[in-house]
Amino acid sequence: MITALEILRRAAGFPPPEQRAAGEFGSSAIPRWTSQGVSSSGVVVTDDIAFGLSAVADAVRQPSVIAAGLPLDVYDVSQDRKARTLSLGKWQNALLDQPDSMRSGFDFWSDLHSHVNGFSNAYALKIRDGARVAELVLLDPERVEVEVDKKTRERTYCVRRADGIKVEIPMGNLIHVRGWDPRGAPIARSPIDRHRDAIGKSAARSRFEEKFLANDARPGVLIKMPEKVTRAQAAEFLDLWDERHRNNPGRANVVGGGGDVVTLPVSMRDAQFIEAEAFSVTDLARILDWPADLLGRDTVRPFVEIMAWAVRIHLMPRLQRVEGAFGDDPDLFGPGSKFRPYHDVSELLRGDAATMATIFHQLRQVGMITANEGRIPLGFPPIEGGDELQATPVGGAPNDGAAPAIPPPGK
Repeated sequence: MITALEILRRAAGFPPPEQRAAGEFGSSAIPRWTSQGVSSSGVVVTDDIAFGLSAVADAVRQPSVIAAGLPLDVYDVSQDRKARTLSLGKWQNALLDQPDSMRSGFDFWSDLHSHVNGFSNAYALKIRDGARVAELVLLDPERVEVEVDKKTRERTYCVRRADGIKVEIPMGNLIHVRGWDPRGAPIARSPIDRHRDAIGKSAARSRFEEKFLANDARPGVLIKMPEKVTRAQAAEFLDLWDERHRNNPGRANVVGGGGDVVTLPVSMRDAQFIEAEAFSVTDLARILDWPADLLGRDTVRPFVEIMAWAVRIHLMPRLQRVEGAFGDDPDLFGPGSKFRPYHDVSELLRGDAATMATIFHQLRQVGMITANEGRIPLGFPPIEGGDELQATPVGGAPNDGAAPAIPPPGK
């Protein structure tokens, strides 16, 4: 039976895969980092367990969908990369809009960024139509290893199939987006694996809370009986209490024979769960490099300020990794090309409508932008004659005459 990976290899023009058993790649092979390990809290931290924590899932999901919604366009940088100009007629634009025909462009980029944010690595297999790359297919980052030649430093990527067989893919047939790694390894170590103990504590706390609430380990009512009550009498009274109150917690009751009822309030704050949960969210936000303010933490900072901080400090480095990986690929652009892909983050850095209208109004008045440059970002269509800069400041008039002479002192 032909596997899906073999179909992709044939479409990409690869030779039939060489059948090799696991472990035959030599000592230069870099082992795949896994999360199948026990944390210091005793919890086995797998990727599924980690992503089961809402803070982890949100810290990976939020930057991924934000980045997927940003335009990734081709720019001409032949003059100056800071003064780059948009080039919409290039064939790479169509590829970047929808790299994979089996999923939308948004889903492709969201999945790619999720791989980088959650696993520190993303791999896109090139599917060629002749000499040109026509499609990109994402590979499962947990199934990819890399073999590095000790002499040439050439990399060979190896995809593990479900039966354990490894299929080699040459370096030139993959686009590898690597996340941050303190060692600078060819395959970055997953943050879930690197911070297994911290994530394990959060998972253990969540499990304890679930069991605490499910088992009701701490009773809400304590019934105080006389000292001489027998075990049978106490059991009989407890059965009567449970019968009357199991499905009627607010129902009144009468306690006789010298008995007394004491209410034991259950306070999660007394158990410091609220503080521990807040610390857990903050800690996980640091691990996954995303603002805790955006993960449900109470904050007094305005949302626009938080988002601006998130874009500049947390999101931009990830976007630049993607831009670098795709821009340096020789089949798409290459280091010597005058074209490069860049994300447009201007939408994320804008303020509210009133603030932006004021800014555009001021820039228009001093002649820095045209009317259409101020109208289009606000959603208004361009107008005729709106591409001209205002040469005369508002409220003034041109003065082509010579400046009046300044009289000498005392005159």
